[in-house]
Amino acid sequence: MDSDATRAQFELEAFVTLDNLLPVEHVAELDRYFQAVAAEGFLHRLDEQGTHRFVAHNHPVAKFWHDQLNERVSQLAGQRTKPSYCFASLYVAGDLPWHTDRPPCEYTIALLLSCAPLNADQRSPWALKLKARDGSVHSVFQRVGDALIFRGRELLHSREVLPEGHRSASLLFHFVNEDYDGEME
Repeated sequence: MDSDATRAQFELEAFVTLDNLLPVEHVAELDRYFQAVAAEGFLHRLDEQGTHRFVAHNHPVAKFWHDQLNERVSQLAGQRTKPSYCFASLYVAGDLPWHTDRPPCEYTIALLLSCAPLNADQRSPWALKLKARDGSVHSVFQRVGDALIFRGRELLHSREVLPEGHRSASLLFHFVNEDYDGEME
């Protein structure tokens, strides 16, 4: 799974990037699938907090991967975890104001499925920003297939306005500690 250095960074910083979280072929197929489902009108339009996106809450395809990732999250967290809920999010406009997540989002994995256009380094120009424990702001420019795992309830995070004509698709996987007994949705 992850190296000692990766686990130590997550423990210290409460976030770490995970390159190529899933095999590239699976990421491409997940993106094709969710884009097609959205085009056919089967995703819900969600316009809140300044963000405009099409979403699927606990979609069975995303849930399959959600369950598969739990052991890795447990390893990074240094304790047993369990999946709470997941979201497929196809962003079409807007921003994401600074916020922390709700209780069922102790740990969040943001996996980039696609972004258009990508910059010259094949990274998304639409950064996911985190305010670290020391107060510094980190801008994470993901490549397709890369993930960011972070403590969503602890670290403030945001995104600036998605540039006109751009689009971005992510899977958001949320986890809690195994002994958590609150809301899971």
